[in-house]
Amino acid sequence: MEEERQARRERYEELVAKRKQEDDAWRKIFPLYPTDDKDGFAVSLMPGEAEKQRSFLNTYGLCAIKVLTDDECTRTIEAFEDDVNAQQNPSTATDQLDLSDSRTWETRNFPGGARGAKFLMPALTLCRGFAIRFLEL
Repeated sequence: MEEERQARRERYEELVAKRKQEDDAWRKIFPLYPTDDKDGFAVSLMPGEAEKQRSFLNTYGLCAIKVLTDDECTRTIEAFEDDVNAQQNPSTATDQLDLSDSRTWETRNFPGGARGAKFLMPALTLCRGFAIRFLEL
């Protein structure tokens, strides 16, 4: 019994070591995009930081660039939330969507909730939030 337990333990440790080697190999090819220590969001660069942008593109294959002001971000989020709540299906929704309250993020509280859909519905892609982000700039 003890030998069997020891053999399982050794096999587990081998698998963990192999997984770590595989993860390390992938990280060399595809390094993780950095996050901000303050809030955990992806690091974003300002539009004028061309050298940093090139460096990020060369290292990570992408670069997040902050193009909206804080006011535009706030307006976009508020517009999205308002539009989702205005288009809710009363037969499925149980709460108004509140992005600051994860208890309201259930699929049923989104316009397509009856079909099990949340995003990328025509009604949401035409909402004021998308207009703010793409048309007012």
